[in-house]
Amino acid sequence: TFDKGTVFTVYLPRVDKAPDSETKTKSQVLPGGTETVLIAEDEEMVRQLVHRTLSDLGYEVLVSRNGWDAMKSWERRDQHIDLLLTDVVMPGMGGKELAERLLEKQPDLKVAFMSGYADQMGEGKTLVPDEAFLQKPFEPIDLAEKVRKTLDG
Repeated sequence: TFDKGTVFTVYLPRVDKAPDSETKTKSQVLPGGTETVLIAEDEEMVRQLVHRTLSDLGYEVLVSRNGWDAMKSWERRDQHIDLLLTDVVMPGMGGKELAERLLEKQPDLKVAFMSGYADQMGEGKTLVPDEAFLQKPFEPIDLAEKVRKTLDG
């Protein structure tokens, strides 16, 4: 027996039905693909998260630290990628300028923007037609769904 200590009592709600075996977790429903995605992101942790998530989902991922680095990656890739996923605000060349330059060279390029600045995508601030946008911070499921939706366009 215990003479000293604390006793905790935990009350859990009664469940009359066992969980449905068809219920899927978020990790089971992440949409993937095999397309080539060029990431332009100056924040190391975000860049690593996006790279790992998309690679794990089957995408070919090219990683760059800024707009100029992304331009070089695009050129080394024989001027074709399926999706540009770029931060809006980066030192040097930001995401808007990068997208505009690449769209001039590859008009069929799909573009998705991400930013931690809520006011970057306010009303009336159009970056490119039919833009896709991810507000930072985001979950891997949000990233996977936005990339797939943008590619399927």
